[in-house]
Amino acid sequence: MPDIVLETERLVLRTICEADAAEQFRLLNSPAVMHHLGGPKELHEIEARHGRAMALHASEGFSFLMGIEKASGELVAHCGLKRVDNEHAKNPGDMEIGWLVREDRWRRAMRARRSRRCSTGRSPAMTLRMSSP
Repeated sequence: MPDIVLETERLVLRTICEADAAEQFRLLNSPAVMHHLGGPKELHEIEARHGRAMALHASEGFSFLMGIEKASGELVAHCGLKRVDNEHAKNPGDMEIGWLVREDRWRRAMRARRSRRCSTGRSPAMTLRMSSP
């Protein structure tokens, strides 16, 4: 059973489970979504990445997560953190952040923010604080 890591009004971010690879393949593997990541992947490639993400979460307590839309219960995103592990990278071990968002969900947050800004006259704020160990 996946663990919920973060919950917002509209979204649940949870750990990956084995059944997620087929859903990611079906919903997040379009040419547009995967354009900057080398194009769509084969199911076995997604399964391998999910295996590494599950192992990373078990060993380090963080990894890539699945974004589930509360209203529909559907997978809408895959996002998270991991250490750079590409053999050609100049920064191995550094933190890497990444995300995939379902194409039919693109720009929805921007529309919502613009609507709030128009109705309140101000922009919503978010602060992210990072601390060193």
